[in-house]
Amino acid sequence: LQFTVLYTPKQVDPLPGTLAIELVGRAVSFNLTGSGLLAAYAYEVVRGSATSALAPGQPIAFPDTNTGETSNVTVRVRNTGNTPGTVSNIGVIGTGYQIVDSPIVPLILKPGDSAAVVVAFNPTLSGSITAKLRIGADLFDLSGTGLATAVKYYFATAGVSSEVQNN
Repeated sequence: LQFTVLYTPKQVDPLPGTLAIELVGRAVSFNLTGSGLLAAYAYEVVRGSATSALAPGQPIAFPDTNTGETSNVTVRVRNTGNTPGTVSNIGVIGTGYQIVDSPIVPLILKPGDSAAVVVAFNPTLSGSITAKLRIGADLFDLSGTGLATAVKYYFATAGVSSEVQNN
């Protein structure tokens, strides 16, 4: 008698199991254990010397930034799995944000390896500005507020200037 035992893990952690065979007048059992091979990714946001964990789908907030200026945030991705993984794309979807430093894709991360992506917020308008950061299959919401200096207009008549009011 010959047969195959198929193991299809959905996680990296070792999983125990038992194979039981009942024969005529005799039963035997075998202990089984198996581990999945999986690339798993963990993310962190780095702001200066502060680092915080980041989950896919979680928002990344940028500090309020004056129009014409730039604020940067670094997102680090690390392979916490037990087999190499490939990050096939890294990009920003939306305006006001851009990637200013990134590894070349496709990026192959061995277990324990990490890579950093630097995202810049450079608002051209005042107000709330949102976008999305994609790293592989994972998306993160980007949000920031562009600050603009209020512009005042004046007109002068006979050496006297007067402010022009809105509307």
